[in-house]
Amino acid sequence: MNHIENPVRDEPRRHPLLWVFALFCLFLSVPFYYPEGRAPTMIFGLPDWCWVTLIADILFALIVCWMILKTWIASSEED
Repeated sequence: MNHIENPVRDEPRRHPLLWVFALFCLFLSVPFYYPEGRAPTMIFGLPDWCWVTLIADILFALIVCWMILKTWIASSEED
């Protein structure tokens, strides 16, 4: 009898707050919420919306990396 134990493991779907934060980062990464015709403030030669987009993208990447490293279920191959 071949019995494979499947213990309950941590999964990304068990962390809804991470998904909400990830979607919020994606929402921030598209600067459609800035008023039209507004002159952007320049910070180190880049407009402020660019900095918001870069920070949101970096946060999104960190969330995805954390999900993969900490909650990814890797199947072990046993022969």
